[in-house]
Amino acid sequence: MAHRKLDIDKPPESARERKASSAESLAFDVLSHIFLQCLPEKGFPAPSTKVAPMLLARIGSRWRAIAMSTPQLWTDINLSDGGSPSHDYSKDSMAAEEWRVLAGSCLLSYRIAYTKPRYELNAVLDAILPHHRQWKHMECCLSFQAWSRLHSVVSRSALNLRYLEVKGDYSSSTVWKTTVMNVTNPGCPNLQSLLLADCNIPFDLIDTGAPWLRKVVLDFRRVELTMDECCRFLHHCPNLEIFAAHCTSLEPQTTPTHGSKFIAARHLKKLCLVVELAVSWQVFDRLYAPALDTLDLADFDYDLPGYPHLPSFFGRSGARLTSMNLGLDMTGDEFRDSFRKLPALTSLQLHPDSTHDVLEALIMRPMNRILPLLECITFTSFVNSQTDLVANIVLSRWRGSNGNGLSTNTTNEKSGNWERRLRSVRLVGRVHTSHTPCSRVLIPRIKACIEEGLEVIEDDQKDTDINPWLFAANQ
Repeated sequence: MAHRKLDIDKPPESARERKASSAESLAFDVLSHIFLQCLPEKGFPAPSTKVAPMLLARIGSRWRAIAMSTPQLWTDINLSDGGSPSHDYSKDSMAAEEWRVLAGSCLLSYRIAYTKPRYELNAVLDAILPHHRQWKHMECCLSFQAWSRLHSVVSRSALNLRYLEVKGDYSSSTVWKTTVMNVTNPGCPNLQSLLLADCNIPFDLIDTGAPWLRKVVLDFRRVELTMDECCRFLHHCPNLEIFAAHCTSLEPQTTPTHGSKFIAARHLKKLCLVVELAVSWQVFDRLYAPALDTLDLADFDYDLPGYPHLPSFFGRSGARLTSMNLGLDMTGDEFRDSFRKLPALTSLQLHPDSTHDVLEALIMRPMNRILPLLECITFTSFVNSQTDLVANIVLSRWRGSNGNGLSTNTTNEKSGNWERRLRSVRLVGRVHTSHTPCSRVLIPRIKACIEEGLEVIEDDQKDTDINPWLFAANQ
């Protein structure tokens, strides 16, 4: 068979020209679709000629024409000073105006993060604020003065706004108190996600409710948030699906003023509460959440003799939780009572304040087949004295290579034929009061399980507190 001789004398530019001509031959709608795939998967593009979409407009006249005629390329923009004190705000204002023109009638999304805001920031706001009727997503880290201008527009007319995230300047937290956030104001009636961090904005939750709100995150670790305010959100937002809050207020919860003492959160799926100084159990005495799937709860009131309110809440709601992260002081009986009401639980995280009785309750025995569907357990910074208990929990729940569990275990009890689903153990931090990694203490005890396929994940984190901001924002 004759083979064509390769022409190696042709310059390499010809190959590039052929590729370029192939790309040029693509139809407008095909190239436009390809351009959209060049945008970042997460976050918003910056107004930089080094990344799409501006980069696409610099590769030939046809690409520029297509990029400039594809409005969806220009709907999202990230404006940030990058921490630079010499940032040029005028370039940001020009970019905001140009992108708005190119986006045409499409809805607009902004991420504005200025760590060292100056008077020149007003030029950026001047380019953004007049087009509030086109806003879909507004994410901002601003000084109080800049937020005041933005809030005046939001409270009047941002009819298409779906997502609002505000992170305040903590250095001026006292002046933040002068602005009231009317969550149900007519300016943004379609708001679905509200995230507030360290801005200390008082809430005016009027009785008409906020039916469109699906997600609320209140990350007030450095400013005061009361349990009453949390309850008002849960009460006035009937379709809320995600609620996360960090409460640090000594102010006692007041008696409910509405008709029923119960808060009917029928659509709530994820609840995260981190409570310092406040009293969290009062919420669970009133809450009814039949659709709840995930609960993250940390209560740092160590004077409580127990936490009987949680099993009562589970019984009242009848929710089929699949994931729970608990950092609070409960008795073994309270844990067992809670676990019996959560037969669908597949993921559980425990913190170092878990008592001997609590861990003992998790060991599966012929007469204690509790949480049979549990697949993943996270142990956070457990103490040396708990090593045997943790090992026995794993050994009693390991499903084995064939899914039936090990033939023997260290609990000195006959291995029953009960259902076991455990497939993963996560060890977070180091052994409490020691510099020894958790794994070094535990792994030798569960070596047989690991050899049969048990997944052990080590996470040497120092900060193991539940963080509601990360919890909700990453969903």
